[in-house]
Amino acid sequence: MTLRMMMPLEMQQYTAGGLRGKRGIVATPDACVGRALAHFGAALGIELRCIGADLAELRDPQALRGVDLVFVGDGVELPAAVAQSGAKIISLTEKPKPTGYRIVDNAVRVSINPISWRGLSAACAAALTGLSPTPARDPGAGEAVTAAPDRERAITCGRLVLVAEDHPVNQELIRHQLALLGFACDVVNDGAEALEALDATPYGFLITDCHMPIMSGYELARSVREREQLTNAHLPILGITANTAPEDLNACREAGMDDCLVKPTRLATLREYLSRWFGADSARPATQGDATAAVVVDAGSENVGSMAFVPVDLSQLTQIWGSESTVKSLLDAFVSAVRDDMRALPPLLNDPDVTALRQWHHRVAGAVGVLQYPPLLGALEQYRRQLTTAPSDTLRSEGIALVRACNTMLDGIEEQAALLA
Repeated sequence: MTLRMMMPLEMQQYTAGGLRGKRGIVATPDACVGRALAHFGAALGIELRCIGADLAELRDPQALRGVDLVFVGDGVELPAAVAQSGAKIISLTEKPKPTGYRIVDNAVRVSINPISWRGLSAACAAALTGLSPTPARDPGAGEAVTAAPDRERAITCGRLVLVAEDHPVNQELIRHQLALLGFACDVVNDGAEALEALDATPYGFLITDCHMPIMSGYELARSVREREQLTNAHLPILGITANTAPEDLNACREAGMDDCLVKPTRLATLREYLSRWFGADSARPATQGDATAAVVVDAGSENVGSMAFVPVDLSQLTQIWGSESTVKSLLDAFVSAVRDDMRALPPLLNDPDVTALRQWHHRVAGAVGVLQYPPLLGALEQYRRQLTTAPSDTLRSEGIALVRACNTMLDGIEEQAALLA
């Protein structure tokens, strides 16, 4: 039986972490593995060729000229000429890796059990750029701080925080920040779920995103204040918004919120606000999180899809978020959630509706603001500026270009996150 599949061609060429045009040699006694790597390499734009068991090519400096990568199977001893050539070495291992590859003692290893397209891409990028994992912290130096506080004890002390936030990235960030500050929390997806949670559990503080589906943070705050008129209670409410316009900040107070923060929330700032209600010494010091926000770089009219990948500052994120494991967890959640957001844009472009596109942009920009990654913020800002003036055809074409550019950046971020595995 012959099965034929007709698939649309979106683009003739693409880049995968800057790997297109690289050349490599595969030295492994397993011919099947060699052929598979060559096929995966071709998909990434890398020209890979397998060599014989005698390794004659690896002994010839002329044959190694222009070779960027050498993949080495178990039991293969490399001639000295390989090290002298400057080619980067990637070891092949049969041990499964969750990310498809691993860096151990500054040596890059890629799993062939099974071969992962993204794992191979990340391994090649790591080897070519000379990236290595962030040095391990002294055991117990930072990890103990991120341990989740006891929820039942928090209820007894009136310190359990309820968080209403619809985006997974922001949920993970605020949960982690509260844990660093010593606060247990429950997280819900919208205002309606928050009201149900408030009926079931005595919370000591409410943090809510202002713009959510089903029931917004403004509507939630008004509902809470209406209920309190019967009990004379007062639940502290802190609103969080991505908008800095004075009217948005005023809307928070008019809805009954006690105060408002602008995304992304800084750990030190969050501690300051919580300390107002729970006392200056009730929250853990936020020494690692008091970092200034990155400046948003305007991409201008330049084609962001053609820009070289700018690495995320992993060391800064580690200082802000507390540990390498936390950074990896949050970056993984970030990439997964924003990829979902990117998949949601093309259907909106079939018949572009500015209101729907604004809502999509607000959701994505709020999540991207957590990472404060200038190239991604710049690409989104460039598209936002076109929403009110550009014709539908332009919104459609630029929207598709935005998805491609953002996915390319997410590939790079994912490769960096894998370095922390």
